[in-house]
Amino acid sequence: MKKKIVIKKITKSGVIVEPPKPENYSTDLSVGGIATPLIPPTIIFPDGHGHLKYQGKPEMQFNRQFDSYSCVIFTIAKAVCYNLKERYNIDTSVSEMFNAYFAGVRQGVGTTINNGMESFRTHGWVKDEDYPFTAETTLRQFQQCPPISIINKASGELTKWKFNWEVIGKDHDSIIDAFKRTVVVLTGFAWASYYGEGVYFDYNNPANHAFLGADYKDNKNIIVDDSYPRDNRYDDDSTPDEFIKELDKSFKFGSAHRVWLTPVLLPPKNNSLMNIINCMFNKITRSTTGALYFVKDGKKQKIENVLALAGSIIDEVGCKTMKDEDIAKLPDFQFFGK
Repeated sequence: MKKKIVIKKITKSGVIVEPPKPENYSTDLSVGGIATPLIPPTIIFPDGHGHLKYQGKPEMQFNRQFDSYSCVIFTIAKAVCYNLKERYNIDTSVSEMFNAYFAGVRQGVGTTINNGMESFRTHGWVKDEDYPFTAETTLRQFQQCPPISIINKASGELTKWKFNWEVIGKDHDSIIDAFKRTVVVLTGFAWASYYGEGVYFDYNNPANHAFLGADYKDNKNIIVDDSYPRDNRYDDDSTPDEFIKELDKSFKFGSAHRVWLTPVLLPPKNNSLMNIINCMFNKITRSTTGALYFVKDGKKQKIENVLALAGSIIDEVGCKTMKDEDIAKLPDFQFFGK
């Protein structure tokens, strides 16, 4: 008996598939972009298995009012949450509604992976609790510009984290190899499967959806964490497993990207050599006529000779003290001058 293919095409996904831009960082120049200068994230799962242990609370890209057409944003946000939990033990959430605005998501159309990534890299992000997308959120609320307080809070994340992203090879071997370091933002056709089997195929259809690659089977089938539950119905008690889908090893992906965060290392405050020097010599003051003074406890002494200058510096920075009899034991030597 011939197997029956069942196609339940997602029509409100919201991904605009485009080739990588010439300026995009890429690990695989055959798919476009320029050779990445980024230092790759370290390997955390040598066999590529383990990400799904860090799967967060399931989130749907639609509510009871409308579909957000924001699969791109939901997928990138999910990748950020996986990364923070896996590498830094930070359990957090991301407000997709915030980045959907700055990625230019259009109702009925969606946005590109490039726009989605850049919304995070240039505008930052906030938690769900700061800017929530709820069951009652209206389309108008979803599409409006976030308040300036939320914009500023999102920008604050960029003072703590550098958002890194790059294109990787979209073949199964490249994706599986990438799982050693991160989850993978993927695009592909959603969804076609043979009746009763639960494994999905692209069935020669073009990519129309973004989802997150998170694991693989021994036969190279890819396991993804999606923004639609398998029944495509909105409810408040969906389990994480309902968003997991298995893609056949023949599945052709439209694109593949990886995302990771690295802490921003700010220079220590007041700890540069110049700052140390400035702090050390805050009692030595120069007048507008060029004269030097030592100022302390509301009094001043004009620095007119080497002894006064040496005394000022010693008061500022301190020096080693020895008894006269111990100094007398040391032989004389000319360190400076002729």
